[in-house]
Amino acid sequence: MLVIPSSPTDGAQNNLITNLSVSLTRANTSSIGIQQTTTGSPTDPSGTNSGNHYYNLQVTNCYAGVSLAGNATYFDANCEVGGGYSVIGGNVLGDIGNGTLQTFGVRAINQRDLKVFDTEVRNIQGTATGLVDGIVIDNSGASSVSSGVISVYNNSVHDLNNTSTPRRAAWPGSGSTSPPTR
Repeated sequence: MLVIPSSPTDGAQNNLITNLSVSLTRANTSSIGIQQTTTGSPTDPSGTNSGNHYYNLQVTNCYAGVSLAGNATYFDANCEVGGGYSVIGGNVLGDIGNGTLQTFGVRAINQRDLKVFDTEVRNIQGTATGLVDGIVIDNSGASSVSSGVISVYNNSVHDLNNTSTPRRAAWPGSGSTSPPTR
């Protein structure tokens, strides 16, 4: 599922996506179960993808799970992933990823006042030097834009594997010095 703004002044805002099941083809390294992104630069906050809530998700057989990617000048705000119970990854190791490029369960870039909660991230695998992340928040460290309060709670991240590089269960991204591994 792809969520994009219709113009630099009309972002996809205040949408409730619930009870969604996504299954793609993980062999396609561009396949992301749910992708919220910008297509250009918003000219003001009305052009951001803000206030979107993604609840009760089932994401399987994709190269990556959920990606929320905002703009470095005007961050997306007040988005949520989880609600009820969301599961990123199927029942077998390598259901998400299983290739050489970076893969992840939930990745949020340039988000303000984000919540990721009540989500199980599982069975993500990499086979080379690309990182394997469970939940990663990666706001621009050089940006003067406030991240507000980022809340990551009541999640379960397990069965991350990479044949040659570390796995990161929950990783705050920019500004941190060492990733936790599992």
